[in-house]
Amino acid sequence: FLGYQYAHNFTEWRGRKIPSSSDYCGTGAQDVISLSWDASRGAFSIMGNLLAGVGIVGQPGAKNVYGLVLQPIYRISPHLEGVFQYQCSFGNRSVKLNTRYVPSVTHYPAWVDSMHSFYLGLNCYLCPEAVNAVKLMLAVEYVTSHVDSATAKAFNGWSVFGAVRFKF
Repeated sequence: FLGYQYAHNFTEWRGRKIPSSSDYCGTGAQDVISLSWDASRGAFSIMGNLLAGVGIVGQPGAKNVYGLVLQPIYRISPHLEGVFQYQCSFGNRSVKLNTRYVPSVTHYPAWVDSMHSFYLGLNCYLCPEAVNAVKLMLAVEYVTSHVDSATAKAFNGWSVFGAVRFKF
């Protein structure tokens, strides 16, 4: 399956302006284009996504950001699923790190030149015949980022995730 999406950022619209540091500002790009690809065969499935963000809002000197998401998934059993995800983003001071990596209480810059993340997770479906009913998720992720600055050091580190997703 091949798909595409386009999104326009309305953080500056009709006199309203949301600060670029706000979580409600999204990726910070004025326009985002995405080309996605999904495929499955037996217990294996894969998702790929190419992204481009044009016109970074609220970040002086930033222009565009480009990225890739690649996510292979393997169904180990009816109840268990292994997930790996690789993400990368590039752009001259145009990559906005997620606030879970760089909260406002740290000294790391929120805008960087590049970011790579490696995610390894395990999903457990309590009702495998209705996969959207209840899903338990556990994962670790390593993120490395780079900023071309003599005064700032970019974030590099681990995160551990646990979540429950359910739908009625």
